[in-house]
Amino acid sequence: MSFAYGVQYPGYAQAYPGMYAPVPPAAQAAAAQAQAQAQAQAQAAAYPQTFNFAPSQPQASQESSMWRLVVSGCRHDTVAQIVRGQYTRSGENHGHPVFKKESQWNGLDVMIYYWDERDGPSFSGWWFGPKVGGDQVWAYQPDKESEPPASGWRVPYDGPVDNTFILYPAPGGAPTPTPAPAPAVIPVPTAPSYDGYASAPQGYSWGQPAYSMPPMHAGHAAPPTSPWASSESQKREQEQRQRELREREMREREKQERERQQMEERRRNEAARREAQAKAQAEERRRKEAEMKAQQEKAQQELEKRKQEQRSVLAIRRQIQKVRSAPPETLDAMEKELKDLLQAETEGKALSPQLQAVSEEAQVGMEQARKRCETLLQMRRKQNEEEEKAKAFVGELTRRLEEAEGTLKELHQILAEHLKEKIEMEPGEGDNGEKATKSEANPKADALKFFSATELQSLRVESSEEAAMLVQRAKAAHRKAEAAALDCGGYASANVKLREELKEEKASECLKQVPLLLRRLQGTRQTGEMYLEAVLHCEKGLKRRGAAEQEESRRRSLFQSFQKGSKGVLSLEETKGLAKSLLKDSKAKVSDKALQRIVRGAVAEELSGLSFEDFHLLATSVGIFRELERDTNRRLAREAKQKLQSTLQSKWRRRVQDLESGEGGGGADLEAALAEVEVAVAPLLAEAAEAPLEKMQVRADECEALIQKGQAQAELFQKKVQALPQAFRKEAEKVKQGKDGNEMPVAELDALMADHQKRLVLRIGRTGQRLERAKRLTELYRIKAQRKENRAVEAAWVDLGEALRTQMRTKGLKADQLFRSSLEKNGDEEEEKLELSEEAFLRLCKQSSESPLSPKMVAKVFQRALPAEAEALPLCAFERLLKTFYKVQQDTPLTKDTVVSGTNALRVLRAGELVELLDEQTPSEAPNEAPSETPKETPTEPKDVENVENAENMEQKDKETETDTGKEVKEPKQPNEVRIRCRAREGLEGWATMAHLRPSPLRAYTARRRCQLSEKKLVEEPEDANVLGVLLEGDVAELLDEAKEKTSEEGPEVSFGYVQTRCGKYGWVAYSDQVLESF
Repeated sequence: MSFAYGVQYPGYAQAYPGMYAPVPPAAQAAAAQAQAQAQAQAQAAAYPQTFNFAPSQPQASQESSMWRLVVSGCRHDTVAQIVRGQYTRSGENHGHPVFKKESQWNGLDVMIYYWDERDGPSFSGWWFGPKVGGDQVWAYQPDKESEPPASGWRVPYDGPVDNTFILYPAPGGAPTPTPAPAPAVIPVPTAPSYDGYASAPQGYSWGQPAYSMPPMHAGHAAPPTSPWASSESQKREQEQRQRELREREMREREKQERERQQMEERRRNEAARREAQAKAQAEERRRKEAEMKAQQEKAQQELEKRKQEQRSVLAIRRQIQKVRSAPPETLDAMEKELKDLLQAETEGKALSPQLQAVSEEAQVGMEQARKRCETLLQMRRKQNEEEEKAKAFVGELTRRLEEAEGTLKELHQILAEHLKEKIEMEPGEGDNGEKATKSEANPKADALKFFSATELQSLRVESSEEAAMLVQRAKAAHRKAEAAALDCGGYASANVKLREELKEEKASECLKQVPLLLRRLQGTRQTGEMYLEAVLHCEKGLKRRGAAEQEESRRRSLFQSFQKGSKGVLSLEETKGLAKSLLKDSKAKVSDKALQRIVRGAVAEELSGLSFEDFHLLATSVGIFRELERDTNRRLAREAKQKLQSTLQSKWRRRVQDLESGEGGGGADLEAALAEVEVAVAPLLAEAAEAPLEKMQVRADECEALIQKGQAQAELFQKKVQALPQAFRKEAEKVKQGKDGNEMPVAELDALMADHQKRLVLRIGRTGQRLERAKRLTELYRIKAQRKENRAVEAAWVDLGEALRTQMRTKGLKADQLFRSSLEKNGDEEEEKLELSEEAFLRLCKQSSESPLSPKMVAKVFQRALPAEAEALPLCAFERLLKTFYKVQQDTPLTKDTVVSGTNALRVLRAGELVELLDEQTPSEAPNEAPSETPKETPTEPKDVENVENAENMEQKDKETETDTGKEVKEPKQPNEVRIRCRAREGLEGWATMAHLRPSPLRAYTARRRCQLSEKKLVEEPEDANVLGVLLEGDVAELLDEAKEKTSEEGPEVSFGYVQTRCGKYGWVAYSDQVLESF
């Protein structure tokens, strides 16, 4: 922002008309005009040379020498209050100017600075912040211009572009080197220039706006109508002004000359300094090059040395690897080679860290190799031992197997004696007819060729005595062979673990023979079984043949008894007699027609009689007749049974129908009772929201009475259903006795009743479900009524406590004094007991004019306040009635003093906690020091201190936010307006902010999980005798007292809470700090 010489302000000519009056002589006017033009040209040429600036252009923009800025606009209310104002250049950062606001905001500086890409492209640009490079910023512009951009600023820094946010140069500030475009120069009389510099108009100077001419004197006469008729006075004034102007221009030229000389001196000093600096840099560069060359030579030597060491290290490590993998036989030789190599590489040399490390590796490698070899030797010894065990096991198993096979040879020889074709034992295969050498696993010497199943079929004996002798001898030999086989198999089973333990390669290879031996053993046993079975089969065949011969003899005798002729043939009549003899055991009577049919089935029509060879045909015809007779009997029995089943099923169906539709405990009465119950309980949930408490209790009692009635009808119906099958079974017995003694099995009778009986059982189940649903609705309705009553009692508790506290303040009494004053009015007996009866409590409450509660509700509050198993109200319960509790709405610090100072916090009250109001003393009346009573809680842990600082920081941020949003920052409120003295759950006392608390009627907590309510303080599950009740998850209870005790000398402390449930039960809960949470 530069100002060109010769600029005239508008209105200048009108104010000073004499300055522009034409000079009568034309030559004088022309000379003046030429002189003015020469002066302007000289000034334009000399000005930039004087101050070392380039010549100005008509439309040049501002350069980086701007000194003052103005920030205006900004839609963001908070940021606008911070950044608006005038800024002055105060330095540079990263090659760009830094501007600082002329006034601070809230004790903070406001800076405009540029940050380059050293932290990333996203951080490069122009920033507004309290300090250069700080974390807190207010606005951001990502351009890379040399001056702060006029627009395009993001407010906040990550928000959208604010088009109203504008920067522009401040008026009246220091000029920039680039001059602004000037209007046409109006010629004025000036003194001639000197020293090559053009004179500037009088009244103008560098960095200052042009001065305006003084106004005309008030008493000056009006100018003449003609400019050429100037008076002498005007000429004198004009000459005076010209003299003053020349003097001013002279002073200005002297000032500019002094500034030029100073600038030249500074330029020479700067050139000399730069030359000296260049020489020093060249010398430093030569020195560094020499040092770098020396370092390179040294590094090359070190590199060669390291290479040599590396080759030595590699050779040693290769030898170490050989030592580590050497077998025990060559270990000593490998170790000697390694030691010699180490001695050759390290002898007479200074050990480098690498050689020293590889020497240690060599020692470790040799030690590991010795251990490995010892392990290998142990493994070899173990392998040998296991191999010996495996060989011994296989040898013993082979011996026992051979014994079992030897015992089988005796049975083989016994059978061979009775076969039609004797089969001799064949010798084993061998070279030149000699016996082959026996193998340990599969001996081939004296190998036995067993009989096949086809060969065993030819086994025959001649008599029963011979068969009995054969069976006896075969069984004895088989028992002996089976015993030997069992002994061999038992030995293998007993050593099965040995086969699992022997895992070595050689032992496993030896044990591969075991499955082969076991298969041979199995084959031996199967052969013995086959031999014995063949002997028994031979005996059974002999017995069958004997029985067949006896049957043939019996039939021949019977045939001969009916034979009267000597031709060996029975006549038809004789055949009928034989058929009757065969049918004598038949229960049915055989008619002649049936007998004729039987005979014709055996004797053909063309034959005259029955021969003995056709006797079997007659026996077959008799068997057919008997089977037809049995089939007829079965059919008649089946028809009678079906008729009986139909009769019984009809009777059963009629009985079930009578039970389902009958009255007097039948299905009709049950359905009516269930319908009445369902109609009664249907609208309960809809009525629960608006119904009065007394009506809800009456409705619950009515519904329970109807449910009990329905339950009785259901039980009566169930008893009849259970008695129905037994009664029907008795009736079925009578029906069976009347049906010619036909009987029906019990299983069939139960299957006949099963379908209808199942339907009755399902109906009983549905009845139970309907009654159970009605019970749940009624219980839920009663629970809602109980909750409504609890809310009413809790509200009455709060109102009554407030009324009693008001009465205390009015009378100026304390809690115990008010309690004793009520006792004094009701006799000495109550005063000695220090207990307040219900009547006395009612009278005390009537004295309070602010208590609108009914006597019935006051009585309920009295009953709720009574301790366990008490009939009168003690002083401690009366004081509990007067206590006031608050619930923490948001985290707030609990402090020693009334004012939060940042160092007096005890701990942080978490949201949801309950605190007790100690008294109604305002904080302003309380002393500003910590309470005289020492808090029970130990000093806060570091974690609590951190939480306290966080809470205080939150309050400080709230204040800053109010300032940022443009609101007027108010003075902190007085302590007596927002702070109260309270006690936390663990007994810690202090001051808390009232705005963060909400009144709570009772010190109520809810159970996080299921827990026992016991008479004593017990950690484990209490016995049945000590159990008072159970708190389920979500149940609400009032915490009356809480204490920590050690259950054992070394055990940790356990929190026990003494609670009162909403149903009036009192008891202790273990781990109350974990089980109970704020309700």
